[in-house]
Amino acid sequence: MHIVAGDSWGAGEWKDLELVGPGLAECLGKDHDCVVNLSIPAGTNYFTTIVLEKFLKSLVSTKCIESIFVFQTEWIRDYTGTHSVEHKKNQPDLGYTDLKNYTISDFYFSLSRLSQNFKVPIMLIGGCSDVLFLDNFNQEYPGCQIACQSFTNLCVNNDHYTTTPTFELATAPENKITSRHSIIKKAKQYSNNNDVNDFLNDQDRAVDRVNIFSEYKQWFYPDGYHANRFAFEKLYKFLKKG
Repeated sequence: MHIVAGDSWGAGEWKDLELVGPGLAECLGKDHDCVVNLSIPAGTNYFTTIVLEKFLKSLVSTKCIESIFVFQTEWIRDYTGTHSVEHKKNQPDLGYTDLKNYTISDFYFSLSRLSQNFKVPIMLIGGCSDVLFLDNFNQEYPGCQIACQSFTNLCVNNDHYTTTPTFELATAPENKITSRHSIIKKAKQYSNNNDVNDFLNDQDRAVDRVNIFSEYKQWFYPDGYHANRFAFEKLYKFLKKG
């Protein structure tokens, strides 16, 4: 059995706010009898771990699981997204950069805990958000591996690794802009100039990422914000080699 988990990027290909293709799960299904997709559109990293844990607990045995592919999404959704209530209650008193690093790292530690408790391998894929690369990632988060740091970079440059990871997208709805600013406002008393610069750099990268989607329509249209079936086929071939 293979499991896919995450947000809308894990769910598959999109057009006009409708799911039109199962994405990686469909590709995996060509070679494997059982593929379960637990991805929740508009989901958060925090919610991904909750859904995944509930599913693993429901199984009589996890020995049948060959691998779990988890699509990472925007860290800021843990505080502003649909499934962010618990994280909002426990938001630490940190500046922007420390809050970002803490939230992403907490996601990896949660996945590592699941991997070790249920004895299943977890493979991270950078989708809506790239994965935070560390040389000792496997040692820091036992049971977890970076299968593809940046799905976008893999499609555009034939290399999953990137030195300039993007951790959110500039999707531009007013409520999301407000949410971003509210996070900065809450963290302001703990922030410094480095935090401000990091925030501005993240916003620039978010805009650049959406511009890439527009420039490389062969991989990211008809939706314009998600990978399409050709991109998922490329990802699947890459994962199969690795």
